[in-house]
Amino acid sequence: MKSKRGHTLLMILLVFMLMMALVAGIASTSYLFQRSVDSYSRDRLAQELGDSVVATAVARLRKSSDFAARVDFQNDQVDARSKAWLNFEASDPNHSTNNVLGDGSKEGFRGSVVPAGTAELVAVAEVRGRTYHVVYLVGKSPFPYVVGSSGDFHSNGPLLLGALRSLDDLKDGLAPDDLVKGSLLSNQGLTINGPADVIGDLKTHSRATLTPTNPRVHRKVCKPVSEPIGLPK
Repeated sequence: MKSKRGHTLLMILLVFMLMMALVAGIASTSYLFQRSVDSYSRDRLAQELGDSVVATAVARLRKSSDFAARVDFQNDQVDARSKAWLNFEASDPNHSTNNVLGDGSKEGFRGSVVPAGTAELVAVAEVRGRTYHVVYLVGKSPFPYVVGSSGDFHSNGPLLLGALRSLDDLKDGLAPDDLVKGSLLSNQGLTINGPADVIGDLKTHSRATLTPTNPRVHRKVCKPVSEPIGLPK
């Protein structure tokens, strides 16, 4: 009788141990799954915050090649505890590097090489106590204008202004139809008189006087710029 009781208790103990092991396995799997979900959620949020900061910096770089201001971003509706920023302070180990107007390469984030004509944008995102880095290398033409002047620009004679796709377009002579959009910039006043053909935008920081004989240029709207644009030296 005692032997049967002993066997029964042993079976109960074995079943109990198996149940405990099963419960522990389920709990461990659930914990690991939750950690994986949390990690993925943090990574996605960090990427989204970093991308938002970089997108803002790229938009400002398009307007001004010498852009080097701090950019901050935070979305309280998504996560008030998370934020991202980007700055160009050389003293900051996580700094971005604007080398769009540079003559040669510069050292960037963690010893990276930033070639001339590019900007390395390093967004730092803090998400729920963790720090992430989102890094992009953005290229831009250091001087996206066919003609740029730090002073007044005057044209009183024949003017043909545009950009070439390739120097091969010059082999058979040059015609206006061979040209693509090429903008003209003046950081002061802009005056165009006489026969002129401008294929592209006209931009000025001051007033513009357009009285060309070509009606296509005459109908152009000169786009104002809020502040002088940096010109390469």
